Amino acid sequence: MSSNPKCRKKNCKFNALPDEPYCEVHRFVGTPGTGVAGEGAEEQPIVISGGSVTIKFDDTVLQPLSRGKHSNPDKSLKSITIKGDGIDYSAHFPTGRGVSITIFYHDSNKGKP
Repeated sequence: MSSNPKCRKKNCKFNALPDEPYCEVHRFVGTPGTGVAGEGAEEQPIVISGGSVTIKFDDTVLQPLSRGKHSNPDKSLKSITIKGDGIDYSAHFPTGRGVSITIFYHDSNKGKP
């Protein structure tokens, strides 16, 4: 059982992230520059978390295009926030055109007994 308290967002069933008041879903809601709108927002962010690579997104907004690819021609990138492991970075994209974010990963168990 997690020792983290529940997320402060009303009626949220998830636990808050370590040292934060909100869960992963509600972490940036209403925070300027994060691309996550405030209360009543219909769209959730795409969340990629490390440790055991997890990609979380609304699959009703980003439809399957081909194996391993999801897309929506009516959407564009708005901003990015990278936080944790000594990094605290935010950027806002005025148009979202021509922006590409590449994430590299590795087998974290490689070399372990």
